[in-house]
Formats: sequence, structure tokens, C-alpha cells
Amino acid sequence: MKTTKRLLAVLMAAVLLCVGVPFAFAEDETDYQVGDCIQFGTYPQTKVEETESLKNAANGATWKSYNYYTGTGSYYDGNMQPGDYMQFADFFVGMEKYRAVTFSAYRPYYTEFHSDASYSIQDDNGYTSNNVYYFKYEPLTWRVLDPSTGYIMCESIIDSQAYQNTIYFANSEYWQAIGSSVYANDYATSSIRDWLNYDFYETSFTDRQKNNIKTPTEPLDNSSPSNNGKYSPLGTYDIIYLLSHLYRTNMRLRR
Repeated sequence: MKTTKRLLAVLMAAVLLCVGVPFAFAEDETDYQVGDCIQFGTYPQTKVEETESLKNAANGATWKSYNYYTGTGSYYDGNMQPGDYMQFADFFVGMEKYRAVTFSAYRPYYTEFHSDASYSIQDDNGYTSNNVYYFKYEPLTWRVLDPSTGYIMCESIIDSQAYQNTIYFANSEYWQAIGSSVYANDYATSSIRDWLNYDFYETSFTDRQKNNIKTPTEPLDNSSPSNNGKYSPLGTYDIIYLLSHLYRTNMRLRR
């Protein structure tokens, strides 16, 4: 029996992320099966070589700071601040969308570290400071894990973000900041949750696509499976979220 394909939920599977193009539902399509893939949203993914057209378009674009954090090298002082050392510019060449990226200092792999090549893997992957790199916006592919609930997971890794931008170690425990009573692993107030539901969401989806995204009616259970709930944050109503130990539906697409 031919039916409209079931509307699917989107979640993020790791602190390393991805996205895609608009998806049209057809009346004569059959239900999705486990393992099927769909495309929805776009994101800068494939690195492309510089051309004159890319260079000229980037020069005329508006550059913005990623506001990535960096620290003093110690989580004991809690001194981590955002900086403008890495910037990007989005622009079109014809119908194709691109993102140009440049950085004057290396992004540390832990935000309490200095901005230094010795604390970064950017140079290990061929990216050096004071150069401009170009990435093409491409479709995001999502794999169906549970058609009955609309549960899907991003198929590829396209970004890397900090779970928490700031951290402070005191009294044998990790906190979000000096004087904070919130643990550093609290998902409800985490940097990655904010990034997913604002930066990633705004970058990846058009206004039309956003109208096809349905917010959850039940809170996402962010509780910890251990420690008697000591490190368990509050439930959240998120559009996109990281994969946890629980199997939950959170973001739905609707006609």
C-alpha cells in the first residue's frame, strides 16, 4: 500500500557534526525502512581549491568571528575567553554557496589551552594560519534508525565543537565556570546544545525548511545512567540534540 513517507526526527550523534538540502515528500512514496537515507539541510563540507571567482566573492563578503574559546592552559583558573582569531564568510558564486575560513591563531583542542599549534590538530590536517580555505555547501544525509518514531541520525561528520566552552576544576569536581554551581557536563546549559539549536540550525536550514521542523511535545531526558542522578541536567525541548544513552525522538519533519 502506497503511503506518504513517515516524517522523521533529527538528532546529532556526536560532538562532531553534519547537515543537507530541502527534502520533498511525495504522495506515492512508501514508508521509510531502517537504513534508508534522506537529505535535509546544507552545510559547508568539501574543501575546494581557490579560484579567482571564489577569491573575489569572498573579498566582497561579510566576515564574522566564530568566537571560539581559548584559555591560559589551566582549568584551575577558569580563564577561557572567546576570541576573533578564526573567522568565516558565506557567499554565492552563481547558484552555489560557499564558506571561506581563515585563522590567525590555532584553535586549541581543549578550550583551557592556549591558541598554539602545539595544542591544535589543525596544522596536522594541512591547515595553517593566515591562509584562506574554501568549503562548498552540500546536502546533509540522515540515516533512518527507527521509522515508527521518526528517529534518524546524521550519516557523516562535518564539524567539531566543544561540549562546554568553559571549565573550572575545584574541590575535586569540574564546574562550568568560577563560582558556578553547575557541573561542566550539564547538557541543558552546555555550549554544544546552544550551538546545535542556534548556530547549526540557522546555518543549515532555510526558512521553508524550518517550517517543516516540529518541536517535541515531551522533554528530552538528559539524565545520567549512573551516579544516582548527581550529574543529571534538566529535561529540554530541543530541535536537535546529541545522541545519549536513551533512544528518543526529538526533531520531526512535517508536510
